[in-house]
Formats: sequence, structure tokens, C-alpha cells
Amino acid sequence: MNKTKGKLFLSSFLWKFFERSGVQFFQIIIQIILARILFPDDYGNVAIITSLIAIVNVFLQYGFPQALIQSNNATDKDFNNVFYFNLLLSIIIYFGIFLISDNLAHYFNNYILSPLIKVYGLVIIFGSITTVQTAYLQKKLLFKKTFFRSIIWIIVQGFSGILLAVLNFGVWSLVISQLLATISGSVLLWFASPWKPGFYFSFKELKKLFGFGFGILIFGLIDSLTKNFQTFFIGRSFDQATLGYYSKGQNIPSITLNLINVPVITVLFPFLSLDNLDLNKLLNTLRKVLQISSFLIFPLLLSITVFSENIILLLFGSKWIPMSGIMQLTSIFFVFLSLQNIFLQAFKALGKIKLLYKIEILKLFSTIIFFFFGISYGINGILFFSIINNFLITMLFSFFSAEIIKYKFVDQLYDTFLPLLLSCITGVIIYFFVTSNYLDFIFRFILFFLIYFTLSILLNNNVIKYLLSFKKFINTN
Repeated sequence: MNKTKGKLFLSSFLWKFFERSGVQFFQIIIQIILARILFPDDYGNVAIITSLIAIVNVFLQYGFPQALIQSNNATDKDFNNVFYFNLLLSIIIYFGIFLISDNLAHYFNNYILSPLIKVYGLVIIFGSITTVQTAYLQKKLLFKKTFFRSIIWIIVQGFSGILLAVLNFGVWSLVISQLLATISGSVLLWFASPWKPGFYFSFKELKKLFGFGFGILIFGLIDSLTKNFQTFFIGRSFDQATLGYYSKGQNIPSITLNLINVPVITVLFPFLSLDNLDLNKLLNTLRKVLQISSFLIFPLLLSITVFSENIILLLFGSKWIPMSGIMQLTSIFFVFLSLQNIFLQAFKALGKIKLLYKIEILKLFSTIIFFFFGISYGINGILFFSIINNFLITMLFSFFSAEIIKYKFVDQLYDTFLPLLLSCITGVIIYFFVTSNYLDFIFRFILFFLIYFTLSILLNNNVIKYLLSFKKFINTN
């Protein structure tokens, strides 16, 4: 990769990182306040709806928009075709959800879900309006423009959600705030994006994107079903409070993962697509990204397993203590997921859609099997078996990376093992000194990372050099 591309990658990554870190910062503050006002049952109800929305949103966000990013010769007409197709499809999907909302409420024996779904579902239409603009900005690596949209989005969501919660709107505060945030974010991005739709549509030309777009759509649908089907079974098999603990227990680990992983993979896909014909350049970039990502994500996630109860008491209050084990197990689960996400972007950039089909189909079936193995042991049993399954899937990604990208297993181990080992060693050292005292917890939390970085420097970890010298990273990447 030349120096110009290196600077482009770094600039794009930093803007996306600032966007995610800003969103995550406000999101944590909002979650802290709302969790002390609302109850686990409220989050259980919303978990069912968000899982449903996540699945149907795949039809709008994966197929054609991802094809626009991957295509090296997408025209303005292509962007117009996808825009109008997505808008029409979002309206059809919303009315479909509207019609089945009563049946879903009956399935969960929870009739408040019906009106909640009908209102929350509107985010599908408002979100689809800027799906193509988002794809355009991502393709052009113009992440500075999405930064302000995301910050305004989270501020609107937080302010409206907290206000409504204080006014005793209960679960409706979560639903209405999400809708208001989606509307405001879409309006802002509409004006910020340099691309605007024209009065043009051709279904014949749209079909040109169908090959890659359909492949990504099927892949995304399988992936979304794999991630969200558990919510429907847990919501049916356990009470809403248990589902609330399960959903909320994944919140802090998810925010932590997204802080690093989302900027990396969002920038990585269009960036690798620039060099998808040069396997050596792709491998070199992939190794650097995996090293830096592992160095940052592993200690953050494993520190949560050590301090889970302290974090819950400090941030959410004692009524959320039952989710401590969920938070610990989810953090370990996300360690392997972070690696999968990066490998996945490399395969997408190479256009290996058929391979991703096979992996995702296998992952879906193995997730279902391990889920039913674990459900008899409760929520923690589900997560324990999910970790085993996720480890095996990561090994599968590792195998195909060695076969296709020529990323040898020994090199993968070299790039990821040291930060994982140092995180575990640091966690074991600190674990035996954890107490419930807040000041002591903060001191030991800081000590955790001081020990981790000190050991990394002493062992001459290459990532330390990258982080201390961005210029060197740009010139050698």
C-alpha cells in the first residue's frame, strides 16, 4: 500500500473511531441513566422487537447497498436504482410487520408487544431513506460526514429517552426515542451527503448488481438469524425479566467490541476492495489490522470478565446484578467474534460469497444445535455452549484464511496469541485483588491496563511501535 492510501486508511479509521467512541460515550451515559429508571422487563420487550427489526433490515442494508460499495464501476444511475428499490421495499416490509404484530404478541403471550412493534417498525422506512447515502459515503471513505450524523442521533435518542422515562412512559421511552433518533439522523445525513437521488429508475439496470447483492443479502440474512433467533426462544421459554438481563448483559461487551471493531471493519471492506486483486497487499493490510485490533480489543473485553460485578454496581445498580455471569460469558464470546468479523471483511473484499454462504449456513446450524444443548442449563448454559461454537467457527475462518489468503496459521497465532495471553495473565493477577469498594475498583481497573501495556512493551510487541508511530504504520502498511 502506498503512502497516500495509508493516509487515507488512517484518516478514515480515525474519523470512524471518533464517531464510534463519541456514540459509545453518550450511549453508556444514556444506558446508565435509563437502567436506573427502567426495569429488566422493559428491556426484555424491546429486545424482541430489535431482534425482529435487525432481521428484516438485512433486506435493506446488505444486498444492493453492499454491492454498490464492492463494485468498482457503480454509476449514479445504480445509486438511484438502489435508492428507489430500497424505499419501496421498506414500505412493504413495514406493512408486513404491521399485519403480523398481533400474532407475534400472542406467540410471546405478551400483548403490549403489538403496539410497540407497530410504532418501532417505522424506523425501517425512515432508516431506508439514507441507506444509499451511507453506502455512498462508505464507498468514498467520507466518514467525517457520518460522524456528525451519529453524534446527533445518539443525543436525540438519549435526551428523548431519558425525558420520557422520567415522565413514566416505561418501555415506550425506549421505542419512541429510537424512532425520533432515526428520523433526525436520516434528515441530517440527507443534507450532509453530496449524493442525492434523481428522477431515474431502471429495474433492468438494477439487475446488474443482483449477482453480488443477492449473495451478500443471503449471507447477511443467515448471519442475522444466527445472531437473533436466540432472543425469540428465550423470550418464549423464560420471563421478560430474564430476557432483559440477557439483552442488557450483552450491552457493555457489545459497546466495547464496537468501539474498535466497527471502525476497523467499516473502513476495511471498501479499503480492501481497492486492492482486491493484489493478494499480497491484502494479506499485509489484514495482518496489521488483526494485530492492532487484537491488541486493543482483547484486554478491554477480558477486563469486563474480571470486573463485571463492580461495573454493574457502579453503572446500573444492584437490581442488575443477576446479569453478571451473562456479561462475563458474553465478553469471552466477543473475543472470538472480533476475529471472525475481520476475516469476514477480507473474504467479502475478495468476492468469496459462496464460501461465506457455506460458513454462515454451517454457523447457523451449529449455533442452533449448541443453543438447544445449553438451554436446559439456563441462560449461562446457552452462553457457555455459544462460546464453544464460536471458537470452532473462528477456527474455520482461520483455516480458509490460510487456504485462500495464504495467511498461515502460525502467522495468525503470532499476530493474536500474545495480546490474548497477556490479557489473561493480567486478568488472573488482578482478579484475586478485586473488591466491592468503588475507589479500589477504579484503581485496579487502571492497574489492569498498566500491567498489560508494561508487559507488551517489555515483550517488544510490534503493535506498540505502530501505535507510537503512525507515520511508520502509514509508510510500511
